[in-house]
Amino acid sequence: MTILISLIWLIIVVMKKCQHPIQILVFAGNSYAIFATILSAMLSPILNGQLQGPLANPLALISIIVTNIIWVLLIGVLAIPFIKKRTLTEM
Repeated sequence: MTILISLIWLIIVVMKKCQHPIQILVFAGNSYAIFATILSAMLSPILNGQLQGPLANPLALISIIVTNIIWVLLIGVLAIPFIKKRTLTEM
């Protein structure tokens, strides 16, 4: 799922020719991390009977956010040449 989501984010920033893909993707990655944490906090007590996941371990929450930032930074850096190529070919 991570690869699929990353591919979709990459395609979106390239198709939209975003001028600041890294900033946009870092925001998207942080939003994804927060959403996944909230979803985990809501569903783990229902499914397992107790709170599990990032909220049960604060270091895991930090790890999730840092990992998402690093991952989307890489996707953003990967997007830049595609955006430049797409901009040049449409001129």
